[in-house]
Amino acid sequence: MEAQWYNYTTKKMEYMLGMDRTVELSDLEQAVFVKGGAVLPKLLHDGCLALSQCIDEPIKLEVYQNMYGQAAGQIYLDDGVSLDY
Repeated sequence: MEAQWYNYTTKKMEYMLGMDRTVELSDLEQAVFVKGGAVLPKLLHDGCLALSQCIDEPIKLEVYQNMYGQAAGQIYLDDGVSLDY
């Protein structure tokens, strides 16, 4: 089954057909790929050493569309204090 994949570092889209594929990377580049259709939440924080210190900071959503132009996901937001959500 054909799937759409993105290079996480460059955000460049690539198509992979469910089989092994060789991709050339620079010496400092990591091989990290995101499957099309995913939504990745990222905390926007500088200098935070623990999540509890950054709980009220903004969140950026990185959206990687699949071949049909769709993406979906869920996010769980903790209150940072109790076991409630």
